Amino acid sequence: MKSQVHIERCPDYSEAEVRAAVRKGLEALGGLKRLVKPGWRVLLKPNLLSARPPERAVTTHPSLIAVLAREVKACGAVPFLGDSSAGALKGVSRVYKNTGMEDVCNREGVEIVGFEVAGIHTRTLNGRTYTISRPVLDADFVINVPKLKTHTLEVYTGAIKNMFGAIPGLAKAGWHKAHPKPDEFAEVLVDVFSLTKPGLNVMDAIVAMEGPGPSSGTPRQMGLVLFSTDGLAMDVVACEIIGAGAGEVPTNRVAAERKLGASVLTDIQVTGADLAEVSITDFEIPSNFLHRLVPRGLLGILRRHIWIHPRADRADCKLCNMCVEGCPVGAITNTGSALHFDYAKCVTCLCCHEICPHDAIEFDMSWLARRIT
Repeated sequence: MKSQVHIERCPDYSEAEVRAAVRKGLEALGGLKRLVKPGWRVLLKPNLLSARPPERAVTTHPSLIAVLAREVKACGAVPFLGDSSAGALKGVSRVYKNTGMEDVCNREGVEIVGFEVAGIHTRTLNGRTYTISRPVLDADFVINVPKLKTHTLEVYTGAIKNMFGAIPGLAKAGWHKAHPKPDEFAEVLVDVFSLTKPGLNVMDAIVAMEGPGPSSGTPRQMGLVLFSTDGLAMDVVACEIIGAGAGEVPTNRVAAERKLGASVLTDIQVTGADLAEVSITDFEIPSNFLHRLVPRGLLGILRRHIWIHPRADRADCKLCNMCVEGCPVGAITNTGSALHFDYAKCVTCLCCHEICPHDAIEFDMSWLARRIT
């Protein structure tokens, strides 16, 4: 039987439009009551990368969470919300407030659970041991609510990568440090997705992000919400829509190799809006060519000639220290008047770019790096 991905049009984030789109999408999958039973505790897992307002398209829009919470309650279940944000370095409450999640959860009576303080479960997969926030694995059901965005390391971030937020605190940065190359890090992301097992994926593609995502890109109006119980199939369809090429996305390749879901369009039943009609030909997709192509050993040999160095734009940098605290290898220091990057330590994991709330992190490239990227 083919995996189903339903594409529902939704022109904006107004309550009426989102409610209609979500109900149609859930009905197309057979109804939420087919998946969620009365009395269950259901985790709503949005993308809350950092403390940005919803209109920046960095995070899942709160209107989608509000409607999903009501649908969960209609099943007689209890919704709660949680994520572990890079922006939590400056305070967890700030993240929920700035993203609009605090207001929505207060209004809908949804508990917010802090992954950093809720305890952990330890799980081992493929020789790697992960600390996963206890509420994620203790939930009776997980609804994964990613944002469709580009990603400067993994090309694209969607259903699979969104579950990386199940790892609390700076443990995420440690995985970046240990596995800095795209394919290596994709192995980690797919491990976490496999361990957390979301039962339903609902993707916010009403306003997506293109360009240098996942935090410094440009909002792109798409007017879509995607639904599927198969996260890999959803990511394959989303990549088809934006023209990323599912095979060019490391997480898709790794998940396909592990047979975690449908990995080619011929094995996916796409319902709702016509795929050809909603596809975009000029979506700006970042290149991870240097990270992907050059082997570890060769990178060492050619270090003097092939490099990408992060730096802070002095005009935009507020010296907030989020990148300093979030750097997994301690390569960034605050001199009091500027940021200093120790490129001998830097592993180009892009955490600083991902975390920065002011879009202040830019990249310098050597002449050879510019030639091949």
